[in-house]
Amino acid sequence: MSANPLIFPCTAAVLLGALLLGLPRAAHAQKQQRQQPPRRSVVLKPAAPGDAGARRRSSEMRLSLEERLSPRLREPLARNARLDTAATPGRRAADDRWFAMDKAKHAGGSFLLVLGEQYVFAHKAALDRDPALALSLAGGAAVGVAKELHDRRLGPTRYFSVKDLVADALGLLLGAGVVLL
Repeated sequence: MSANPLIFPCTAAVLLGALLLGLPRAAHAQKQQRQQPPRRSVVLKPAAPGDAGARRRSSEMRLSLEERLSPRLREPLARNARLDTAATPGRRAADDRWFAMDKAKHAGGSFLLVLGEQYVFAHKAALDRDPALALSLAGGAAVGVAKELHDRRLGPTRYFSVKDLVADALGLLLGAGVVLL
């Protein structure tokens, strides 16, 4: 079997599309990060156990500090005061969007994995196209599920993303489509 001359242009088009899909969001996130006001922190020392006047003064000082802060500066302080619960098991990651660079990486990785495995099975292992494609798709799907299981047990967010699996499936289908051309 000879290599299909459309494989390189299709692969380049998919990778370029994935790159262009992720760049506007990354630029927007960097722009928002630059526009945020500088963070300010206030350290309050605890009062001595028997000093009721100091406790009252510190609460008065805290109220006056909150009153002096504009709503624009108060909002980031309140946002940073929340607990980070993204690392707790079973909790959904807040930034798991359908159109994110992460999904483009999943789709592109699955696409390239299918093409690479297809080449190895068809040309190096001398399998026919259909059994080689079945093995390629099974291998790509196994890698995608293993990655999500790893993320669930050992990843930083401890989150199993179904959206990542959908992106993996899209990459597998695109790879199968290129193989079947």
